[in-house]
Amino acid sequence: KPAESVSGEVNSEAPTRLNLTGEGAVIGTVLYMSPEQTRAEPLDARTDIFSLGCVLYEAATARLPFGGASQLSVMQAIISKEPPAPSSLRAELPFEFDLIIERALAKDKARRYASAAELADALRVLNGTTTNSLRVSAEQRVAPAGDAGRDVPVGRAPELERLDGLLRRAVEGAGRVAFVTGEPGIGKSALVGEFLRRARREHAPIVISRGRCVEQYGTGEAYLPFLDAVGTLLTGANRERIVALLRTYAPTWCLQFPAAFVSSLALEKLQQETAGATKERMLREMGDLLAALAAQSPVALVLEDLHWADPSSVDLLRHLSHRVGDQRLLVVGTYRPGDLELNDHPLKSFMLETAAHSLCDEIALGSLTRRHVAGYLDSRFAPNDFPAELASHCLEVHGS
Repeated sequence: KPAESVSGEVNSEAPTRLNLTGEGAVIGTVLYMSPEQTRAEPLDARTDIFSLGCVLYEAATARLPFGGASQLSVMQAIISKEPPAPSSLRAELPFEFDLIIERALAKDKARRYASAAELADALRVLNGTTTNSLRVSAEQRVAPAGDAGRDVPVGRAPELERLDGLLRRAVEGAGRVAFVTGEPGIGKSALVGEFLRRARREHAPIVISRGRCVEQYGTGEAYLPFLDAVGTLLTGANRERIVALLRTYAPTWCLQFPAAFVSSLALEKLQQETAGATKERMLREMGDLLAALAAQSPVALVLEDLHWADPSSVDLLRHLSHRVGDQRLLVVGTYRPGDLELNDHPLKSFMLETAAHSLCDEIALGSLTRRHVAGYLDSRFAPNDFPAELASHCLEVHGS
């Protein structure tokens, strides 16, 4: 429809040069236009990808990625501004969705998905790998901050600075394995999410991926959080590079991602090459893959809910803890200490072992204080006239 027919969020009476008819008119809804469309440049399917990205952003966050007081100001925002990450507005959204939206809304159309089918594949993989983690837990319910992104999670500035420091050292070539620990609802996911957003903003071009464990009864799937993390990388802008590195450094792992190797002949060849592969080879290959990736760009790998990790994943963590010291790789895991004690989980002995040899760091999250909650309420809802006892009441409700 004509550009001037937009929603009430844009002042169509504001002075613009878009009220044109005939040749040279800008056709389309301004709020969903691509940068090249606002500049009247040649269009292709990638313009539709940008518009679809706007729709997905709005559907997920209940707000538009770009806005302004007039049509021209909206167009200027589309050309020059980056919208807040979706997960900074809705904490239950996975970080991987941020990456999909970031690619769909890239200013340079060469960086976007080449087709709707490719975007659909990325969303399909995301749905398959995060369905179990999209249930909103108490530790994920964090109120959104302003347009610049999120505030530091309440009371967690020292812990966030520790993670930032570990990443700075990793970027310089001193990698590490670290763990964020705490009981349910304490804020592990919120802290890690903000850490990853800062990492992407401050250490570009950094490779970031996130894998999750899920609660399973009986024997869980081997290497699940690592498979989740690599699968996410295979949906991103670096897909071709990841496929090439997998093929070179981790052929046994390639068989876990058959869709990445479309040729049945290629798959058959891989099966022949990897026949009889041992567990030790699987560990070594993943270590080689991450080392090769980190040699090209710094890498931040987050593995969540490791209290549900299978023994093979714990063995792989042990292997990496001995290797990452001279790599640009930071591995961050999250878990609940109480669950390790209840189930005598293999991660418990791993933590004792690595602590004894100073091979990992632990960032333990304690309970928030009344002062933390009161400060958050005052900053989030300023100005206000809340009663003094509200912060204490919030702590009581959260604890119950």
